[in-house]
Amino acid sequence: MRSTASQAESPPTAESPADNELISRIGAQRDETAFTALLERYQGAAYSLAFRITLRKELAEEVLQESFLSVWKNAFRYK
Repeated sequence: MRSTASQAESPPTAESPADNELISRIGAQRDETAFTALLERYQGAAYSLAFRITLRKELAEEVLQESFLSVWKNAFRYK
């Protein structure tokens, strides 16, 4: 799940679903495609933030993994 700063994130476009739609699909349908889209969109920024906070690659990767796991498990709660 690790990302580097050189990897481009995929911001929403006219063709791609908005974040709230992705979250809704993950929560209601356990849509793995929606989860992958959200992951690809934000993993670079999330990893960068986690690394700046932890200053350790392995710990930043763990934080990233736990964060996205939390999204998967709790997406049904987002409004």
